[in-house]
Amino acid sequence: MSEPQAPPSEESKQRNAQQYWGYLFNPDKTATAKLERLLCGIASIITRTVEPTDSPDLTPTQLAAFYRSVSGNYDPLFLATAPESIAFIYRSLGCLYSLQPPAS
Repeated sequence: MSEPQAPPSEESKQRNAQQYWGYLFNPDKTATAKLERLLCGIASIITRTVEPTDSPDLTPTQLAAFYRSVSGNYDPLFLATAPESIAFIYRSLGCLYSLQPPAS
């Protein structure tokens, strides 16, 4: 029988994550190709599994539901913030976005 192992320390968890993922931002603060693939993969999962699933774009409702499913609560941001304010946030972060009117 083997000896029980102590849980990994926070330092070793961080080191392992960094060894696995590496740096996700370039020196000029742009995303690496790996980060872009990761985010596109997450977006693809959200658009296929969180209602409404009939649009290739992420909706505020989908984003709020996704964050709730991973123990976050961003409902005030995605569901209660004016579209103009969300657009300002995305522009400030350098994100590509398209704000569409809600489905009728």
